[in-house]
Amino acid sequence: MKEKWAWAQRAWTQATQDTGSGTPAASTAEKGAQYAALLSSRLASYLVELAAADATDLYER
Repeated sequence: MKEKWAWAQRAWTQATQDTGSGTPAASTAEKGAQYAALLSSRLASYLVELAAADATDLYER
């Protein structure tokens, strides 16, 4: 959370008219694979860090 790449869910219906953003025209299978690999790695690291967090000390002082 401190690195600001993970955050709480947003109300996507208020963010855009179609709840999506950008255009998929430039997408490729290779880009999708790279994105999935990066996302998986970051999510795994985040979950490991979260699991190790001290639940009694969640707030900065």
